[in-house]
Amino acid sequence: MRTLNTKVLIIWEQGDYDKACSTLEYSINTTEQMGNNYLVDLFDFSLNYARCLHEKGSDTRSKEYYSVSTYGQICLAAIPETYV
Repeated sequence: MRTLNTKVLIIWEQGDYDKACSTLEYSINTTEQMGNNYLVDLFDFSLNYARCLHEKGSDTRSKEYYSVSTYGQICLAAIPETYV
């Protein structure tokens, strides 16, 4: 999934926001099903999705995903490394 995220960033930089967003949606949906070991990836994909949605002008949806990714990263930072 990390490789796909890198590919998405390239697509996004080329200006194809629709394709980048749909690929990020796939990444998020797939990662959600993979379990707690992939929470950091899920928050990373969500943050990139929020940024991509913002570039497309979808600020309302962007704020939803930005809030989720930021909240998740704050929660993970509060967990001792032995539990992550």
